[in-house]
Amino acid sequence: MLSMIADWQQSGKSKKAYCIENGITEATFYYWFSRSKENHTGGGSFITIDKARGKSDVEIIYPNGVRIKT
Repeated sequence: MLSMIADWQQSGKSKKAYCIENGITEATFYYWFSRSKENHTGGGSFITIDKARGKSDVEIIYPNGVRIKT
């Protein structure tokens, strides 16, 4: 899935043309494309927050509306 998205990006072709040439439906391609964007948004990875540098609080807001403030 991800290799096909990368291949499409390198090809310079439209999504529709790429799908026709590779025998996949546009719906499948768009599903894969949306999933690939989720994988590149940093979901599931951690970042370091150095609170010693700043004096302000840190607030994390999750997509479901949950807020964590430290």
